[in-house]
Amino acid sequence: MLASGFLELSRALPAATPALASHTAPRSGKPREITPPVAIKQAMPAWQPTDDTSRQGTFSGTVRVYIAANGRVENAEITQSVHPNYDRQLLLSARSWEYQPALSDGRPIASEQLVQVQLKPRQ
Repeated sequence: MLASGFLELSRALPAATPALASHTAPRSGKPREITPPVAIKQAMPAWQPTDDTSRQGTFSGTVRVYIAANGRVENAEITQSVHPNYDRQLLLSARSWEYQPALSDGRPIASEQLVQVQLKPRQ
């Protein structure tokens, strides 16, 4: 099974975070330039279904990662379950992912990223 498109989707999703939103309007009134985080290391765990239904089905969900200003994932949470037998593995893997951090006017800042995951049967 394969988690497909996660890297492209994570790059395409806007970084929706209160940390970013609070930095968009500095006191000077001049808008800041915000650059979203970019995945450097985002390995997905192997999908090893244990029943026929899971082997035949396609499953998708999302994980939210909280990225520190140094690009390391500080925390992760499942926002939409991929599969009950996969979610725990996904969270463990997500905590080891690395990012080029989000930038505010060229300075690294903390942010969060939603990553969509899709599991498909082997062809």
